[in-house]
Amino acid sequence: APVAEGEKGVKPASTREIGKTDVTLMEVADAHKVYAADKVHADEVPAAQESELIGYLEAVTSVKFKTPDLSAEGFKLRGGKLVEIVGQPSGALFYEDGNGKSVAVYFMKNENMSGSTDRNGYTVVGGQKEATSYFVAAENADLAKKLEGAVSASF
Repeated sequence: APVAEGEKGVKPASTREIGKTDVTLMEVADAHKVYAADKVHADEVPAAQESELIGYLEAVTSVKFKTPDLSAEGFKLRGGKLVEIVGQPSGALFYEDGNGKSVAVYFMKNENMSGSTDRNGYTVVGGQKEATSYFVAAENADLAKKLEGAVSASF
């Protein structure tokens, strides 16, 4: 699978063609920069309404999932919302730890995106499971990669 900037051996974007995977990863990173900073209005549906959140996001994204359990790394679901990534309805699930650090999971149907990028002070790691692309946005690559297994298991 193609990889985006930040991976070893990949030419800088200025010297190679930018593909849809690169654009998707960059859009996820840009979206995460906005949502991670907004502690009040980022969640359309709060974690207290988790079953409503899952039903809503499944209906608008056509992705069946269970909420990823990120508690092993200290993160608790804060809530989620519908977002648009590369012009496609996508789900966003926001998590926070006891220190106020944010991570998020983004997902969409049938995009076949995988790779990673570092942008805006965040790392985005993307993967594919069946007909779903998912993305973990975290403040560093180690954390994003640790969370990726639990996220993948949810789709």
